[in-house]
Amino acid sequence: MGHCNAQMDKLLHISKAEKKTRTEIITTLVKEMLESEDKEDFYNGVKWISTFNLEKLKVDEFRNIVYKSHIHQMPKSLELLLTTKRFNEEYLLTLDGCYKRLLKSEQPLTELESNFVQTMSLEALKNLIQDEAERLEVDINSSKFHVYYLKITNELRDKFLNGERSEFEMFALNTLSSFKQFSKLHFINLLVEDPKYAYFWTKMLQLESHDIPEFVQQLGNQYESEVDEFIQSMKERLITPVDSVETCTIFGKEYKLLMITTPKGLKDFLQEYFIDSKPDILGIDSEAYKFK
Repeated sequence: MGHCNAQMDKLLHISKAEKKTRTEIITTLVKEMLESEDKEDFYNGVKWISTFNLEKLKVDEFRNIVYKSHIHQMPKSLELLLTTKRFNEEYLLTLDGCYKRLLKSEQPLTELESNFVQTMSLEALKNLIQDEAERLEVDINSSKFHVYYLKITNELRDKFLNGERSEFEMFALNTLSSFKQFSKLHFINLLVEDPKYAYFWTKMLQLESHDIPEFVQQLGNQYESEVDEFIQSMKERLITPVDSVETCTIFGKEYKLLMITTPKGLKDFLQEYFIDSKPDILGIDSEAYKFK
C-alpha cells in the first residue's frame, strides 16, 4: 500500500502529461496501480486513466479491468471504464467470450479470467450478460454474441420439438440464410430425434459426407427417392411471398416484428400503422427490390 501511495504522490504532482517521456512515466505508474491487489489502489488506477486520457492503456487493460471490477465487486470502476457505446459493446463481448469458453470447457485466456469464472456459475454469467445488455442498452441479438447463437439454437429446438413442422421449416430457412455463421452440422444435430427428416435436410443443405452426423449416415440411401420432393417443397417456400407477424422482446419491452413480402401486406401495413394508428416507435428496414 505504501508503494502505491508513493505512486499516487508522484501522479498528484503532474497536472498534465505534456511530453512523451512524462506520459510513459504516468502510464507505467497507473499500470502498476491496476495490477495492485488493493481495491482502492486499483480503483484509483482506473480513475487516473480518465484523468490523463490514457486511451491506449485503457484498451490494453480493458479485459483485466472488467474481470477485476467484478472480482472485487466494484461497479464504480466499471462506470469509469464504460464511457461510450463502443466500450459498452466491448464489455458485453468480453463477458460473452468468457461465457463461450466456459460453456465449451475451454481454458480461460488469462489468470484473471480464470479467477473471474470461479466467482459465478455458467447460468449466473448468462444472466449477467443479459442484465448488463439491458442496463447499457446493447443489442446482443446479433451474430457477434455467442449468447445469441444459443438463443437461436434453443428456438430451433423448441419449434422442432413442439411446433408445427411448416413453422419450424420457415424459421430454419430464414435462420440459415440470414445467420451465415450458424453451423449447418450443428443444425442437423438438432434434428436427432428424426433421422429421416435430418437426412432430407442434409440433402437440402448439400452437406459433404464427412460433415454428416453418424445417426444420419446409418440410414444409407433408403430415402433417396423422397429427397427431390422435400427439396422442391422447400424451394417453393423460399420464393413464395409470405407475410408474417411475431412478437419480440428488446430490453424488456415487447414489440411487433412484421415481415412484409406481398403488395397486400404492404397495403395493410400502411393502413394500420400510418392511417388507423400512430405507434410511438416505428422502425422500417426495406430490402425488397420490387413487388410483382
